[in-house]
Amino acid sequence: MTSHAPDPRAVQALAGEVALLHQRLGRVAHDLARLAPSPPPQPVPPVQPAVPGPPVPPVRPHPAGPPQYRPPTPPRSAPPAPTVPWWQRDGVVSRLLAIAGAAVTLVGVVMLVVLAARAGWFGPPLRVAAGVAVSVGLLGAAFRVVDRPGGRIGAVASAAAGFAGLYLSVAAVTALYGWVAAPVGIVLGLGVAALGVAVALRWSSELLAVLVVLGVALLAPVVTGGLSAALLVALVVVHLATVPVDATRSWTVLRAVRTAPVVLALAAAAATVAMGAEAPRVPVLLVALAAFGGAVASARLVLRRVPTDATTLAAVVSTAGTLLAAACLLDRPVTTAVAAGVALTTGYFLLQGDRPSSTRVAFALPTALAATVAVVAATPGDLAFPALMAVACVTMIAAHRVGSLPLFGVGVALSAVGVAGYADAWSLDATISPTLATTLGGWALVGAVAAVATAVTGSVVGLRVLRDDAVRVIVAGCFAVVGLAAAVTTTVVSGALLAGRAGAVAGHGVGTVLWTGLAVALLARGLARPTHARTLLAAGLAVAGAALAKLFLFDLAATGGVTRAVAFLLVGGLLLAAGTRYARVFAERLGASPTDGAIDATAAADAPAARSH
Repeated sequence: MTSHAPDPRAVQALAGEVALLHQRLGRVAHDLARLAPSPPPQPVPPVQPAVPGPPVPPVRPHPAGPPQYRPPTPPRSAPPAPTVPWWQRDGVVSRLLAIAGAAVTLVGVVMLVVLAARAGWFGPPLRVAAGVAVSVGLLGAAFRVVDRPGGRIGAVASAAAGFAGLYLSVAAVTALYGWVAAPVGIVLGLGVAALGVAVALRWSSELLAVLVVLGVALLAPVVTGGLSAALLVALVVVHLATVPVDATRSWTVLRAVRTAPVVLALAAAAATVAMGAEAPRVPVLLVALAAFGGAVASARLVLRRVPTDATTLAAVVSTAGTLLAAACLLDRPVTTAVAAGVALTTGYFLLQGDRPSSTRVAFALPTALAATVAVVAATPGDLAFPALMAVACVTMIAAHRVGSLPLFGVGVALSAVGVAGYADAWSLDATISPTLATTLGGWALVGAVAAVATAVTGSVVGLRVLRDDAVRVIVAGCFAVVGLAAAVTTTVVSGALLAGRAGAVAGHGVGTVLWTGLAVALLARGLARPTHARTLLAAGLAVAGAALAKLFLFDLAATGGVTRAVAFLLVGGLLLAAGTRYARVFAERLGASPTDGAIDATAAADAPAARSH
């Protein structure tokens, strides 16, 4: 057999391809080493020249078949958490049993201290001593088990029953048996409540403080014999004792629980006295004052951390309301002083610039109410209505500053009451009749001026505060009607005070001229502000129509001589001036458009010529 020698050129080409592939693999390895955080790559050995050898037959890869589809593996979802009934959750049953046991034990203490007297069980000293002993035993058991595993719930419940029992024992020996003087009993009760609060702070347990307050609130009426001054004192002492908690803790439930009982008791006491029951009124006022002071102190502590805390704001508003109700039960000087104090206190919070709008609204409501009570109490008789309108003006201005619709609503309500009271005190018949107008005094003029100021303030603030156009028009229109009537009343009463019946007749003419002047001013304002031209035009034409109706239907018959002539001349001159002004403005606007267009066209035509030069 003859062996065929390999072709040297094929061997050399194959060797070159192997060397090139080797170089490319080395470059890829170098790039991978640069990207990976591994140690630096080893240097690539130099490529040796290929040595011719026997030819290697090329390896032909098998043809690849179609890619096989593999469905994606679904992610493994966590097994659903088993739903545990609420009674099987950790601590629920123990809490319920502990609280129920504490409540039953506390009722037993009260029965031992108070209710045993009806059955004739052993004497009062022994009953009180037994109640105190049971309470102290509960406290001892609480301190004994609090640090044990699982003993915190029972310790909290036992301590709550113990402190509440001690507090009710003090209330019993003070209010029921009279063994200690009232000041001494108040100090002792305050000490017991403060001790309970201190333990609650040490254990960081809001539940303990809440249970103590609830126990006292629910069982104090049994110990003190129903609604009485002793009950009010017992509730307000607990209220004051828990205020220092707000310095370091944000216990919202405690703030609500401590405020609601004293507010409800004060409201019931004030209602009982107002219905004619024989009851001391000064203790109600003092307790209400203490409750309001506690709420204000709490607000100063809490609002620094949470400026919009709802429970704190509700406590201030509710205690301020009960304080004003209690103050209204006493004489006018006391009512005025207390209401002024409430207005100044809540107004201080209102005027602070860093308060949110909701907080300002919450403080604005008691401020407006207290100012109203103070003004009405300080002004005797019919003068209260002008004073009420002054308060309404201040309230609406404050609503504009704060941007509060509820506060503006309060101002509108005060305005309505003030205007209605003024109209009833100084009858409108006296304004219409010049003879009766002479019977009005100087205070009627003050009320009329106050009504004008109220109408102007309500219209301006309503247009700026209200957002709905229809509501704005209605509110502004109502205030405008009041203002127009009050303006005529002002001119008529002023004329009657100056010149009697003749002055009152002249006042009607002056009032008609004022209406016409207002109409002209509104029309001129509409020309100056095209964006509001339609509204101002409608208002101006409406006032002008009212002035003409008054001129022909009333002034023509009620006035005479020079007054009627002057009124007609002035009204006619003003309307002529307004019409002439409107005609000139529209002529100028219509004439300016073609001229401006011609100028623009000329400039556009001259521009290419200028550029060609």
